[in-house]
Amino acid sequence: MLKQFLTIAFAIFFATTSSAQNKKAMAAEISENAMKMLEEGKIDEAIVQLTKAAKLDPSDYHYPYEIGYAYQLKNNYPKALEQLKKVVKFRDADELCYQFLGNLHDQAGDTAKALAAYKAGLKKFPNSGRLYMELGNVYFTHNDYEKAVYYYETGIDKDPTFSSNYFRAAIILLDGTEKVWGMLYGELFINLERNTDRTRSMSKLLYNNYQSQVKKENDTAISISFSKANSFGTSVYEPLISKGFATANAIDMEAMCMARKTFIDEFYKENYAQQYSNILFEYEKKISDLGYSDAYNHWILLQGDVAGFDAWKATHTKEYNAFTQWFVKNPLILTDQDHFVRGQYH
Repeated sequence: MLKQFLTIAFAIFFATTSSAQNKKAMAAEISENAMKMLEEGKIDEAIVQLTKAAKLDPSDYHYPYEIGYAYQLKNNYPKALEQLKKVVKFRDADELCYQFLGNLHDQAGDTAKALAAYKAGLKKFPNSGRLYMELGNVYFTHNDYEKAVYYYETGIDKDPTFSSNYFRAAIILLDGTEKVWGMLYGELFINLERNTDRTRSMSKLLYNNYQSQVKKENDTAISISFSKANSFGTSVYEPLISKGFATANAIDMEAMCMARKTFIDEFYKENYAQQYSNILFEYEKKISDLGYSDAYNHWILLQGDVAGFDAWKATHTKEYNAFTQWFVKNPLILTDQDHFVRGQYH
């Protein structure tokens, strides 16, 4: 009798399991077709199908997430928010879910609820650079640049490989009086995100800042203005960069590359690394020691003067190719223990 009971119990268990697996598979297939509908602009039809998928597999938060996305495409924020509020209740909801919820509140015009959503996400994911970025973005759109930079830099510190916080912090800081930090964050960003439209725009921005902040007063004197009120900027960065520009005939790409190399050489020669340890400078020192400094600096600044870069490359092809082969295999590595944020200098 017991054997017969166990046989029936196992049969029921496997039948139930098989049914659940079938429903999951059906839901996944329906969702895949629904996403194709979204790509074709058939939003209402996609919502119907995604709703079926959600009923078949209520344990998967991706289906209400996708329904929310579909309603967002229709600018129906109340319906989208209804779905995302369900999503963040799932135990396995990730940081993207809280980001999307906050974005929807922001798009609906409710800044307070957007901030609350991002902060709720940070309670669950305290090291999310993505969520710190979103907090910064809210304050940026409200012209509170100090708070925006605070959140971007906190994101850099908590999640040093998330590139967007470097980009956004650099944009703000390069428009202020303490441009030195923007120059460093901008270069870190370019190393993390090497080949996008944002990379190209940052390359040009760094080049333009060298041109605007370094002025030749006469044949023997230059003025330089990357910092007003911090000791690293005024006592280290500006004097060492100035040495590199001292003999330049013009503030062009060649002069900038020479100045950047001189900065690294002098920084380590004068033993500033003990007081101002910086993983970016360590990486540049390694590049310089290998003989790739000129190639690296031309690459960093190339979007500021594409013609100038091409002319240089035409006469340094072997050098540049050797650098790029090394560069691909040896990227700048940032970790929780080894990264740079300006608070380390205070």
